[in-house]
Amino acid sequence: ANSVIHQLAPSTATLTLSCNSQASCQSIDVTCPNKPGVCNIDCDGHTACQSITLRRPMVGSLDGGALKLNCSGSSTCAGGSMECPTDEPCDINCIGTSSCQNTNMYCPATQPCDIACHGVRACGFSSASSV
Repeated sequence: ANSVIHQLAPSTATLTLSCNSQASCQSIDVTCPNKPGVCNIDCDGHTACQSITLRRPMVGSLDGGALKLNCSGSSTCAGGSMECPTDEPCDINCIGTSSCQNTNMYCPATQPCDIACHGVRACGFSSASSV
């Protein structure tokens, strides 16, 4: 079963999620907060955050706050889907063997979207698209 974590609109609090053990936070569905809130997610452990879904705030709400996602470890964040905020910076760090492999990343065309891939097959077979 998937876990769902939603910041309810119009929340502007910072969402911090630490998934720091093997297989933690797999298949979770996270809706990040509105700005000035920030979405900080750390995935550090073999297969942590696999198949994670990160969403901007719900349609009709305020614009999303900045997103910072760290995927550190073997196969972290693999098979995931990440939507960066439309008007705030987005940093996705994939550090480790096969981290962020087979992942879809959606970046706004008008904002900084930094995706760093370090490790064997990090970001392999992944896509980054402007929206």
